[in-house]
Amino acid sequence: MADEKNVLIAPGPAKRLRLDRRLTIVLVCFFISTIFWLLIALTHEYNSQISFPVVYKNLPGKKVIINELPDSMTLQIRTNGFRLLSYEFSSRRKSIEVDVASRMAGTLGANNEVLALPSKTFTADFSRQFGPEVSITGFFPDSIVFYFSEKISKRLPVKVNLKLEMDKQHSATGRTQVIPDTVEVSGPPSVIQKLKYVETDQVNLENVRASVELSMPLAKNRLLTYNTGQVQVKVPIEKFTESSIEARVRAVNVPAGYTMKTFPDKVTIRYQVALSKFNDIKDYNFDVIVNAESITKLNPSKVKAELVVFPEMVKITGIEPDMLDYILRKQ
Repeated sequence: MADEKNVLIAPGPAKRLRLDRRLTIVLVCFFISTIFWLLIALTHEYNSQISFPVVYKNLPGKKVIINELPDSMTLQIRTNGFRLLSYEFSSRRKSIEVDVASRMAGTLGANNEVLALPSKTFTADFSRQFGPEVSITGFFPDSIVFYFSEKISKRLPVKVNLKLEMDKQHSATGRTQVIPDTVEVSGPPSVIQKLKYVETDQVNLENVRASVELSMPLAKNRLLTYNTGQVQVKVPIEKFTESSIEARVRAVNVPAGYTMKTFPDKVTIRYQVALSKFNDIKDYNFDVIVNAESITKLNPSKVKAELVVFPEMVKITGIEPDMLDYILRKQ
């Protein structure tokens, strides 16, 4: 009898179905009540902060702004929850435009260099964007302050920040061409007077095996404006080969009444040259000298061979021999 009392009888299929239905009804009712509660809550008004980007236009042409300006403005608003949700999930917000020139008249300081613009002057602009359901209660910052300086202009050369890592057996075959090579820069005198050149942004290229042509933007500076925003840069690059050529040695500064002879009387010049220019290289393109003046002063056992003239298109890698025996003989 004791064992029979301890036996648990599992509910039948019909009873389990009734329990599942009751649980489903409870969950549905809970979900519906939550939705109604949320809808009611969203009809209430709340305070919140929303940031908007700021765009400055019509800057005065004869002046330059020398202080950092805020790129956004934060508004304290009061509205219902539905509106707040739409603003929070909005991916794009219309920027507020600050027309500096139109607001300068009658608002500059006594020294004509400071403009303090209260943020509340933009209330009407934001109210048109928000509509009547939104109340604007505050701004941050509460004002935008502009510090002006006189603007001067100066034409300066362009410094190109270009780093090229050549592929094997490739090299620049001429000068870097920059178009334009000078630009007109405008800004406050305290900055312009110290500038000696204008730089481009840094550009790094690897495994270069052909001529480079690219547009390079000028490095931005919030205090400066340029008559152009970028320059065109061209660098001629070719595959090169190594070669050598013999050139006769010429003595200079030989004392009057003397003759000078070197041994050997020719040297071998080793160089690198672009393949397209290989056949243009001749021995008369090179001028190798020995300076007799150093002999009369120091009386060395050998004299140094100096390469004083060679084509721009070649890169000299060595001279053999570079120290020569000599005879300085009186005539």
